Amino acid sequence: MMGLKTTTEATPKSNERALINALSLHLGASQLPGDRPVDKPALEAAAGYLLAAARTRAPGQPLVQIESTSGERRHLRIAIINEDMPFLVDSVAATIAAQSLGIDLLLHPVIVVERDSAGAIT
Repeated sequence: MMGLKTTTEATPKSNERALINALSLHLGASQLPGDRPVDKPALEAAAGYLLAAARTRAPGQPLVQIESTSGERRHLRIAIINEDMPFLVDSVAATIAAQSLGIDLLLHPVIVVERDSAGAIT
């Protein structure tokens, strides 16, 4: 995923950590100028959520995962895993806004992954 190569010496935990670290860098880089800064622990948490959602996806099928988060304010995290599709993010953001809901943070990394025939990230 994202140009990372693993070896047979890597443990599942070390591989998972490497993927989360790399994905959190992509998430941070996807922020737009003027967005509020997101700290490293928050980016890593988002990366872990996205990686868990993206682990397996049927070829040609979109995957959407929605989860509420705890804290002093109610939030939803939404992960959309799909082939590249122009205007998908704009369309989803417009749909959310049409429901009178606000988007506090929008991260939009475009990441190339390799999957096996079952749809699992390799």
